[in-house]
Amino acid sequence: MGEQGARQMKIKRFLAPTMREALKAVRLEQGPDAVILSNQRVGDYVEIIAALDYDEALINQALRKGVAGSASAVPSAEADNVPEEDIAEPRLESADDAPSNESPPGDEASESLRSLIQRAERANTTTESRRIGHAHVTGIEIVDSKETELSSIREEIGNMRALLEARVAGLKWQEKVTRDPSGAQMQRNLVRLGIASDIAAHICNEIDVQTDLAGHTWRQPISALSSALPATDDRLLKEGGIAAFVGPTGVGKTTTIAKIASRFAVQQGARDIALVSMDSYRIGAQEQLRTFGRIINASVFEAADAYELSTVLEKVADYRLVLIDTEGVSQRDSRLVSMLDGLGNQKRSVDLYLTLSATADEDVLDETVRQYSQSRIAGCVLTKIDEASRLGSAISVMIRNDLPLTYLTDGQRVPDDLHVAETKRLWLMHKALDYASDERFLPLEKDMAQHYLAMERANA
Repeated sequence: MGEQGARQMKIKRFLAPTMREALKAVRLEQGPDAVILSNQRVGDYVEIIAALDYDEALINQALRKGVAGSASAVPSAEADNVPEEDIAEPRLESADDAPSNESPPGDEASESLRSLIQRAERANTTTESRRIGHAHVTGIEIVDSKETELSSIREEIGNMRALLEARVAGLKWQEKVTRDPSGAQMQRNLVRLGIASDIAAHICNEIDVQTDLAGHTWRQPISALSSALPATDDRLLKEGGIAAFVGPTGVGKTTTIAKIASRFAVQQGARDIALVSMDSYRIGAQEQLRTFGRIINASVFEAADAYELSTVLEKVADYRLVLIDTEGVSQRDSRLVSMLDGLGNQKRSVDLYLTLSATADEDVLDETVRQYSQSRIAGCVLTKIDEASRLGSAISVMIRNDLPLTYLTDGQRVPDDLHVAETKRLWLMHKALDYASDERFLPLEKDMAQHYLAMERANA
């Protein structure tokens, strides 16, 4: 057959709701050289069978061999992913399917090719063409033109909505600036501190009710934040007790325990202090705690799990202050619940203190508080205040989750860099104010517009 016999036709079937969409699919898939072999209405769809590299001689040869029952190969009809053996023998299923001698060759080819494709689809159910919504189907390739068009429309609508919201937010913010310049400046200051929009809305509402803002756009929000920040008294240093410090890895649990133990040793004496290490995962954690114990002359114990902790707690029943250093566990760790249950189900009551780093993002802090709050949290320790760029995120999380602060730490010095939160809330606010004085935190007006819109939604 020479060069002509070596050519292969590429035949595909297209389904679409309208003829225009079906033809468009043919052009996109096979280009302008495609030959339409047949078209018909199939239910609610238009069916087109089209070929690329069409050769009428090859079609007629296939038909003659098909009528004669020959098993020789026919020109390749490449319905995607249809096995070659399923289309290699074009035997007609009945005499009614045979092409009439009076029919034009093109019609014969169309009927024969349609029969071949239908038999291939029936023979291999995994390659059956599926009609999905308003999609057009080529072989087993699903090309959902309607879904693509809808996705494009959704994207355009989303962009238009974002532009409209930005415009509305800008207009509302300008109205706020004109109507209440002091209130607008206070909101700028809260954004500069890093306070979340929902907390800023709460603070603004409280201040609007209480007093006039003129001349107090910094002092009033700082005072309101300090009042809204929950804090608990310092029972550990005053009365002692059993406390386990929990939280993610690297937030400063071990150092915090050393600071509390050192402060208690100075005030009450070291012989009543027991340090318990449950962190067998972090390299050097137990040795670090033993070193602290030797420095302040406190007893140090180890417990690998909750069962061993029960035994240790029985041994230290006479100690006034027992501090438990736990393994760092991520808020997404599957072991978190079992660890908290093990600490909370001891015969002797164990208070849990959640230790958080002020350097963490607001979303991370929020998620950590939610997950650890599955058990009762007695208080929170906010560490690494000296390393944070801003403190608004941590303050927002404490207020939002009504999580009482117990201790604040702002350095590595033991025990100097430990502060009791109940008496240091204003100190923390002034630290936040100092950090916010950096010019890089000055908000742009477009950012203020979005923040103001978020505050309005929080108030809704």
